[in-house]
Amino acid sequence: MVRKTVAEKRGDDIRKAANFLKKARLNLNRKKIPNKEHFGDAFVFEKLEDDRLIIEVDKRKLKGWSKEVGQGFNKVSGVSALWLSEYLLRMLNSVFVDNKLIEALERASRNSSTTKVGRKLSWVESYLLYYVFAASVVFSGTQLGIKGAEDNKDDKKDEKKEVVINNEKKGSYDKKLKKIDPQESNFVQQALNEYWPVLAVGLTELETYRGVPKLQGSEARSTNGLGVTYTYYYNEKGILYRVANPKNAEKVRTFDVAGNYEQCKRHLTYETLPKLGNAIKRKENITAQQSVALVLAGYQRPSDMDNIALRLSKAKTKQEIADAFAYYPGHTKYKEGTLKRRWWCAAYATGVITMQDFIDLPRDGFSKIELSNVYKDGHFVLTNEAVQYALKTAKTGKRSTVKDFLNSFETGQEILNDVNSVSSKTVALDEAARQIRKQNARGDLLLYGVEKTLV
Repeated sequence: MVRKTVAEKRGDDIRKAANFLKKARLNLNRKKIPNKEHFGDAFVFEKLEDDRLIIEVDKRKLKGWSKEVGQGFNKVSGVSALWLSEYLLRMLNSVFVDNKLIEALERASRNSSTTKVGRKLSWVESYLLYYVFAASVVFSGTQLGIKGAEDNKDDKKDEKKEVVINNEKKGSYDKKLKKIDPQESNFVQQALNEYWPVLAVGLTELETYRGVPKLQGSEARSTNGLGVTYTYYYNEKGILYRVANPKNAEKVRTFDVAGNYEQCKRHLTYETLPKLGNAIKRKENITAQQSVALVLAGYQRPSDMDNIALRLSKAKTKQEIADAFAYYPGHTKYKEGTLKRRWWCAAYATGVITMQDFIDLPRDGFSKIELSNVYKDGHFVLTNEAVQYALKTAKTGKRSTVKDFLNSFETGQEILNDVNSVSSKTVALDEAARQIRKQNARGDLLLYGVEKTLV
């Protein structure tokens, strides 16, 4: 058995210490820091009609968030310190203690009585010889580094002088606000005038109405009205802007039922209808009814409208139209709920159900169907049996119908009255669209499907 050198024995001790630090680092890294507070929840922004910005600070939430950040920082600092200590020990062991050259020198001192200089080397002298060599290398490198730093000292100063920091905060708040003037958008304004009654009816059925703001599950912001997570305002110049709702529902402005429908209309104006215009632009075969179905399908996921519209533009059969609405690239846990909603959009787009069916359904009744009965192998089922099953299932229960709900307030009554006159309004828009086509041969002012008659 080969006797261990002094270096090897000391190296074993250092490795044990390094392994202990590694274990402590891994244990600390696995420790979870509870994330209960979010920075954004500590602030509530409200912009008044006169453009004044009011910021409320929840000191308790801000303090809780600061504490969590401190805990996270302490954890990262502790893990980093343990990692540094561990690898400093391993480096010390590798370079200065359990070093192959030192081991060789120590063994040589034991195995030979004399060296070239004519005397025996002890293991202590082996260490000293190596350390003198290592120290000379480190010293030489240090001197070269100091000299290089001094040579570049003036250059560094000049570089710092050239850095210009712009602390100007002009527009820092407005940069987050997308401004839309409805008067400047023919499509958005005419689409809103034309589509609003049917969209309001469809969203009353396909969206959960909330009279007061509420935080739904683990969502980042509270929701009020018909699935609106922002509060929308017009300034004195008629520009529409929005402020994100905080997570704390108590900090969200509460509207009456008519005010919530107005917020829904502004949400359509600000985001959904402009994206609809881009999605169906130059796709002449997409009808107005299919456009309404697109908005209802993309109200929660506007980014999906582009892909649905592309599939619609290529659809030649009723089944292909329905399958266009089956497109869903999102998270699996939301797939079932989203596809239930989109089956109704597909059914409306193909004409197998009508807006009157939506009016007669209980609110949120769309979610009662079993997806397996209306969705098979990636295709929506639109047989007469599937449609009758869906309508019958949705009507089970004692909830008030869309019609009953809308009849309970004046704005809702106006929506119901306007639904009946949508077709006559479309005829007038259809004539206006033809005139625009004549005046603009390039088609830059096309109404992207608004001019097509609703079924």
